[in-house]
Amino acid sequence: MVFLFSNASIVTAGDLVINEFYSNGSNDWVELYNNSESASIDLLLYKLRDSSATNKIDLTGTLIPHTYVSFGWGNNLNNGGDIIKIVAKDDDTNVIDQVGYGDKGSDVSAPSVNQSAGRLPNGTGAFAILSTSSRDGDNNGSSIVHLPTETPTDVPTPTKTPTPTRTPTPVKSPTPTRTPTPIKTPTSIKSSAAPTKSPTPKPTSSSAQAFLVRNVTSLPQVTKQYPTAVLGVSAAELTLTPVSEKDDHEEEQEQSDGLSPFLLLPVAGITLIGGGVFYFLKKRKEASDTV
Repeated sequence: MVFLFSNASIVTAGDLVINEFYSNGSNDWVELYNNSESASIDLLLYKLRDSSATNKIDLTGTLIPHTYVSFGWGNNLNNGGDIIKIVAKDDDTNVIDQVGYGDKGSDVSAPSVNQSAGRLPNGTGAFAILSTSSRDGDNNGSSIVHLPTETPTDVPTPTKTPTPTRTPTPVKSPTPTRTPTPIKTPTSIKSSAAPTKSPTPKPTSSSAQAFLVRNVTSLPQVTKQYPTAVLGVSAAELTLTPVSEKDDHEEEQEQSDGLSPFLLLPVAGITLIGGGVFYFLKKRKEASDTV
């Protein structure tokens, strides 16, 4: 029951409280309670707000001590969660009382359909889901509905994806310069053969020399006669005796026929004698120069 008094005054914090609410339907409502022992409350000085910037209800009337009053709010309270506040009419930052439910607060769970949430004990206790709605009445006649507590599931910590290691760009190795093969210096081959010593001509014995001289001097002298100029006779008057090529050839043939192979030996002997004489004279001269 609501009593209106003209001499109602502003209450101190804790006297005017939200006592019960219904939010999961099309006809939402909020119940207020005067907790003071003697003072009535002028509701014109207050208003109801939710978490949005537009939903509000301007209150009216006067609430005497230990009495209730409820205000319908259509379908403006969120089913999953919301915040309901009593604030000063001229200052939204002056919050007299508030309750947060569901996903917008921790005071109580969001009520299901046909359920309300209220204070137990009435006016001063903590909020709970009530088994029976007691709009505009005492909440003490209702029991608390204990909702099953969900066992929290451990959310696995995501494994941090390792940062891929950047593959280094291969550095192209420089093509090695081909080392030229050194040309082997030819080794001079030392001749092992000793130089052949020229034989020293040996002097021919005196008997051999005499033999060679006799044979050389005894060789026939071949002479060819040519016209001789006569003093006082002209060259035109001289009579030349022609010598035929045949005669010359026959003479050369006769001379060659007269030379026997044995005559070649004296020629060789003369050569050796000459060499021996030259060697003897040379040695003699060297000996005289030394003395």
